[in-house]
Amino acid sequence: MLKYSGLPKEDHNKSVKTLRYQLLKLTGKVVFHARYLIVQIATPLKNIELFKEAYYRLRYSPLPA
Repeated sequence: MLKYSGLPKEDHNKSVKTLRYQLLKLTGKVVFHARYLIVQIATPLKNIELFKEAYYRLRYSPLPA
């Protein structure tokens, strides 16, 4: 259910293992510098875009009735 509501159409047929690898294994670090919080992510851009799109779809979609 979350796979279909949170991910774009081209990612619906990916396996759970592939999605877990792409979304949850984002490597990076949190840096505090001059009162700013910066998240530096060292991952391919495609994985970051997939994570961002899934997050916004789930965060801002209407709740099911």
